[in-house]
Amino acid sequence: MSRSFPTQIVGYLRKIFTTPRDFEHAIIQSYIGSVAGFLALYDDLPQELIRPSPEDYATLVEAIATVRYGTDQFRLGNSPDCLRHVGPALARAWRVIETLKDEVPSIGHDLSFITDPVLREMIGLDISAVTTDLASGEWKGATLLAGSCCEALLLYGLQSRERKAPGTIATGVAAVTWHGKAVNPADLTDRSWDLFSYTEVASELRLISLGTKNELGSARDYRNLIHPAKTVREQIKCDRGTALVSAGTLEHVVSDLRQNL
Repeated sequence: MSRSFPTQIVGYLRKIFTTPRDFEHAIIQSYIGSVAGFLALYDDLPQELIRPSPEDYATLVEAIATVRYGTDQFRLGNSPDCLRHVGPALARAWRVIETLKDEVPSIGHDLSFITDPVLREMIGLDISAVTTDLASGEWKGATLLAGSCCEALLLYGLQSRERKAPGTIATGVAAVTWHGKAVNPADLTDRSWDLFSYTEVASELRLISLGTKNELGSARDYRNLIHPAKTVREQIKCDRGTALVSAGTLEHVVSDLRQNL
């Protein structure tokens, strides 16, 4: 499934028409193929990215309908006069699309437990990207990004718990049986920490359930498929199954942290 983004559409229009203005119907007739290309790009724009104000949304719907109707009538052999309203409508649609973002924070997940607004938006954008990748069949992107979101959420959860109860992380680290050197409890961003260690300590501190901990084991394994050697060695690759498992794990991490923080 192909996708386009607002910046791509705006860039396309700027290359052809430079700036939005009430184009004369003669210009639209000369560039009728380009106008058709604009409609194709708009049709590939994910619905979750179309989030203007109610007034701008009404303008966009009317403008796209006008452009589509006018060009359809012209294709049917009607007079070029049917293109008279297409130029101004194209300009109106262009101006609204310029206000859209290429990504939006997830609205399907309650991340209110993250008190840092910048971090909340950043993680929300990544979760939204996981949803978009799933919808478009981008299995590798969904698999890897879902694992990354899990790690970011667990890191935040542990940092939040430590702020509320200093010394908690050290207690959690001490309770884990490490096969090798234990992680550094004084610095949660130290290189010794990874998704495995975040998962183990978060489980010890009851930030996540046992079921979620087990799911994170699979998500962690799938996330490592970013390394070509693992893919070749184990003869597995990211597919719909790995994407759905990783995205489902992410759902449970969000749910557990929302309940336990």
